[in-house]
Amino acid sequence: MSSSNQITVWGVGTTRTFRVHWMLHELGVDYLTERIESRTGETVTPEYSMVNPKQKIPAFAHNDFVLSESFAIMRYARNEFGGLPYDEFQTSSEGRAR
Repeated sequence: MSSSNQITVWGVGTTRTFRVHWMLHELGVDYLTERIESRTGETVTPEYSMVNPKQKIPAFAHNDFVLSESFAIMRYARNEFGGLPYDEFQTSSEGRAR
């Protein structure tokens, strides 16, 4: 992946971080992992606070765009990096309603 399409995920070891890593894996997206864990003090460092002022994991950056809620990250990734084959039902009004 070129540096103009850089993706970084901060966080490991929780259900919310796992779902983001899983989604990116399913989509076949290359990304960097910054291994920080909850309840270790790593989320309250000044460096991480600049990434995510909420001081929670996961955090996700695509170039300069940053998200910090796992569901929002997954939704963004599906839309930005191509959906999954079983997402086809979401491409129509009828499918979304079902």
